[in-house]
Amino acid sequence: MDIAFVVDSSGSIGRTNWERMKRFLKALVSRLDVRPSATHIAVIAYSNSPEVVMRFNGIQGTNQVNQLLDGMRYQRGFTYTDKALFLADSDLFQSSTGMRFNVPKVSDFPIRVGIPYQNFLPCL
Repeated sequence: MDIAFVVDSSGSIGRTNWERMKRFLKALVSRLDVRPSATHIAVIAYSNSPEVVMRFNGIQGTNQVNQLLDGMRYQRGFTYTDKALFLADSDLFQSSTGMRFNVPKVSDFPIRVGIPYQNFLPCL
C-alpha cells in the first residue's frame, strides 16, 4: 500500500498542536508494516507553500520515516490546502517518484485544524 500524509503546518495549528500531530503520525506509522516490499509512506507539509518531506521512493522503514517526521519544520503561514493537494497529485502520485501501480493508494484527507485561506478547488 502507498500512503500519503498531507499535513497542515499553518499558523492556525500552533506549535503545541504541530508537535501533537507529529506524535500522532509517528504512532500511526509505527503500527504499519513500512518496508520496501510492504507499505510505502509519502508526506507533504503545507502552509503558504507546500513542501515534500518524503516521497514513496525515499527510504522506507518505520524508524527512518519517523525520523523524517520528527524533522518536519513548523511553517506558520496561511492554510493553502489546495496547493498541497495539487502538489500531491503532480509529485507524490507519479511513478517517477515511487508510486507503485500494483498496490492500493491511500491519501488521507489533509490532517488539519484551521480553515483554508483560499477556497478548496474540488478538481482532484
